[in-house]
Amino acid sequence: MAVDPTPGIFIDYQQLVHDIHFARLREGYLERSNLGLPPAIPPKTLSYLGFNNSLSGFQEILAPVDVRSCTNCHQDTGASCSDSAPCGYGQSCQSGKCVNTAWQNPTARACITCHDAADSAAHAAQNTLIPPSGPPVETCPVCHSPDAMLPVAAVHDIKSPYVPPYQRERGP
Repeated sequence: MAVDPTPGIFIDYQQLVHDIHFARLREGYLERSNLGLPPAIPPKTLSYLGFNNSLSGFQEILAPVDVRSCTNCHQDTGASCSDSAPCGYGQSCQSGKCVNTAWQNPTARACITCHDAADSAAHAAQNTLIPPSGPPVETCPVCHSPDAMLPVAAVHDIKSPYVPPYQRERGP
């Protein structure tokens, strides 16, 4: 019988996908202590404990597209929609077509996967209320929603020209 080597550990798929596609450029503040037990995972790396208790490192991974542009992955389906035929997950019906607007709604769990320095972690923590009961309350939309002062789309809807913000070749 197999025994779960990480009982009680939840892997958030949204964070996992974002983490892996930006792995090589992460600063890794939240992962600085990692597992804490030998063999400790080195800081500024992205590793997950996987099948057969093996440690998989992702620090060499970098998405083949400009990761600053959310729409490279979060695209509109363009499918027809109505009240009786709603859009799928992440899409909303606008003028009878499914449009992806989910990426414009900020959440700490998505944003800190790339914005993962100490100051970003502090910013997310300061702007999240942890009540005695119930789920956390994030205030990210106050500043970063579509109609706010610093909307996600203002810096993450990059269409043209494509200029990579990072080197494509492997670093030293």
